[in-house]
Parts: sequence; structure tokens; C-alpha cells
Amino acid sequence: MPGLVSPVRDERDGLLSFLAQQRLVLEVTAHGLTDDQARRASTVSPLTVGGLIKHAAIVERQWIGRVLGRGEEEATDYEDGFTLGADETLAGVLDLYHRVADVTAEVTAGLDLGQPVPVPRDEPWFPDDVEAWSVRWVLLHLIEETARHAGHADIVREAIDGATAYSLLAAVEGWPATEWVQPWAPTPGRPVDGAPAMSEPEVFVLADRALERVVAQIADDQWSMVMPESFATSRRPERPTLRQVINYHAYDDAWVPDMLAGRTMDEVGPDAFGGDLLGDDPVTSFSAIVATACAAARAVTDLDATVHCSFGDYTVAEYLWQINSFRALRAHDIARVIGVDPALPDELVRGVFDEVSPHAEEWRAMGVFPAAVPVAASAPLLDRLLALTGRDPTASSTASTRVRSAP
Repeated sequence: MPGLVSPVRDERDGLLSFLAQQRLVLEVTAHGLTDDQARRASTVSPLTVGGLIKHAAIVERQWIGRVLGRGEEEATDYEDGFTLGADETLAGVLDLYHRVADVTAEVTAGLDLGQPVPVPRDEPWFPDDVEAWSVRWVLLHLIEETARHAGHADIVREAIDGATAYSLLAAVEGWPATEWVQPWAPTPGRPVDGAPAMSEPEVFVLADRALERVVAQIADDQWSMVMPESFATSRRPERPTLRQVINYHAYDDAWVPDMLAGRTMDEVGPDAFGGDLLGDDPVTSFSAIVATACAAARAVTDLDATVHCSFGDYTVAEYLWQINSFRALRAHDIARVIGVDPALPDELVRGVFDEVSPHAEEWRAMGVFPAAVPVAASAPLLDRLLALTGRDPTASSTASTRVRSAP
């Protein structure tokens, strides 16, 4: 089936064709996933690709049962209906969905679209002032229901490996590659074993150590260099020197142990880490601060504990994923400016991409990231991360974003 529904013969054909199209785009979100990946909740929501497909199949079967006057044939726990269990497979729920679709087509083929479908009285969300819907209404509702969950699944899938709806559809349908869409293919060298995402503290340590490695390569005569305009901030619009940039990162890191311990800035003292933290040996001083911050991150046992930032209270997990991308991307940005290898470890790129991609558009709307840069869906993951955050992967000097850091 192509990306758009073909011309329809009549109302019945239109309803069933658009329902089939929404089923397809929901199923496409599972293309190339393992069972473990299909079970993976890749965002703050518990929704998974496999669970959404299972839910859509169960709900469609229930609605066709109502059309046939069977009522509720199965007592399915609501949460379980959204979960791909350990004893279930992605192939199994896809097969279930296909069989349900066949039954829907067979049942509705011979029915008057205006035939009444009595409104159940067993759930509070069903209207009590309507006696009956129609077969037409049920099919429209299934289109609505399926489309909503296809959108959910799009987000969950993109947060797993960056795959988007059109690139997946292109792969499934065999579309030729174009400038604006590339058929999805597994990222070369990336494991596809469905391993869970790294924890926020693990990503923090990788990001902080990456920044530390870049700082260690700063030449003596580079510390006083004036950085590109993109390193300025809204609070300090003047272009900083490289030393000022690194001193700010030292300041940011110096707060990490107290923030993770649940202390407030007033308790610690707002000026506790003010002034020059780098001293006469900036590389060694910075490494010592990084070591202390990383030790605090490794000691985290409760990701739901509260961190009291200057701009609000967050969980430890939220605090870390807000600052992880800042460190990782600045390591890349600074490396480009000083002329050293800007590559980041694969694990770090994957960890930051997993953290950033579900929130990128939200942060972009708040001005955290500039407009995304077009890049092929098959590009290396680092290039896709840079492009997602408004950086040109091919540029000789990065367009660093004005990321708000903590505390």
C-alpha cells in the first residue's frame, strides 16, 4: 500500500481503506525491531511499540464484537492490553492484528453501514444519552483510535533508534531513495539486541569524561582565544574566551555532587563555586572537578529523588538528562573550535540521542535548539544527533546552541 490511500469506490471502501492505512502505519513502526525493542518503553511514558499494536488489535476485535452483538467476549486487563508480555512476541501480535483485520473486513462487507450498534452501559466513558451508534460510526472510531496510537508508536520508535515514519514506510514499501527521504536501514555497527537504554548517570559519566578529554587537548596558547558567537548566552551576550567556557563547565560540574545529594543552592551557598576554578593548571583542576562529579553520579541509587535547581525542582533523572546533552555536545563543539577530533564515543552518542530525541521539538519550541538541519535517515548517528540539535555535521565549525544548563 502506498503512502496515501488510493481512490475509493464508495463509502464502505473508503472507511475500510483508511482503516487499513492506519493499521499499516502503526505496523510499520515495528519494522526491524526485535522482541526486546518492541517491549522497550523509550520515553517517559510506559507505551511500547509492541504494546500499542497489541492494544489496537484487542480494541478493534472488541468493537467488531459489539457490531455482532457479542458484547465483551474477553476480560482483558487494561494495563496488560498495552503490554507485550515476556511470553509474547512481536510476530505473534502482528499475526493477531492481521487476523482481526480480516474479520473486520469480512463482517462489515455484508452489513448496512447504518445498522445500529447498541451503546454499552458498562463503562463511564460511554454516553448515557445515546441508545445506539452505527456500523459507520464504529469504523470511523476505529480509524480515529488507530491513528492516535500510530502517532504514539511513531514517537516511541523514533526514541528507540531515530527511525521516522516516512523512512520506515519507504523501507517497507520499497520506495526509491530521494533527497528528502531515505529508506530506513539498521545503523551500521549498532547492536540490535534491544538492550535497554543506558541510565542517566551512565550517560553523564560518558559525557563528562568526553569533555574532559577535549579539555586535556587545549594548547597553552588557546585558553585566551575568543570563541565563536554561538558560545554566547542570553545572559552573557558577549563572546567568551575558551577559558571562560571551560571555567563555566567546571562551575556546572562543581554543583553536581550537592545537587544529587538533594541540597539547595541556599544551603550550599549561591556563591560557593564562584570565581576562577581552573587556577594555574586548568587541565588538572578541571579533571579533579570532573572526577568528583562522576563519582557522585555513579553513587546515585534513586533516579526519582529530588534535585533543587535554580530554575525548579526535578528528579535526578530529569536533572541529568538536561545536563548530559549540554556536556556531550559542548565536547564536540569545543573540539571543532580548537581543531581536534570532534568524534564522540558511540555509547555516548547513543545515550544522548536516546535522551534528546523524545524532547527535541519541545526544547526547540523553547529556544534551546535552533532549527534542525536536514540529514539523511541513513547518516551516522552522530550526524543525526548534531542535525537534530541544529548543528551542521559537515561544517568546519559547529553552530553550538544556547543550551540552558543547571543548576
